[in-house]
Amino acid sequence: MISIRDGFHRLWCGGRVGSYWRSPSAAETSIILELIRRASLPALISQLEVARVQNMDDGQMGSLLVLPPGLSADATRRFGREVAELRFMDGDGVLISAALNVDSDGNLFELDMFKGDGSPLIRIPDALLVRLSIRLRAMEWCDDGPA
Repeated sequence: MISIRDGFHRLWCGGRVGSYWRSPSAAETSIILELIRRASLPALISQLEVARVQNMDDGQMGSLLVLPPGLSADATRRFGREVAELRFMDGDGVLISAALNVDSDGNLFELDMFKGDGSPLIRIPDALLVRLSIRLRAMEWCDDGPA
């Protein structure tokens, strides 16, 4: 299995952070979906389905800038608020905080990942991804919120 760190490196254009917009990986999508669920903001799911992401210059801890549909990459956006957070242990046992932030208009803004010791993300644990995948598959969303 490829680690998130190695996957990021392969996805970066020549290893440069923030060099282009891309679709989020399955692991990134799983974490963002869980954060959307925790925030009780299912309307953000439609934004995530077609959003583009860009790696942030955070020392390879895994933070992403999120570009929802209908917004240009050069649009001026401002942080609005944190809507949800989850914590998990990295492969080396160091605690990671993953927070979902929206902009001042309530659109997806960033996935802020912070590793307690500031070192690069090794990998998102398989057990966490399996647990999130099972939970998300079991949920049914409707226009008004979780069913």
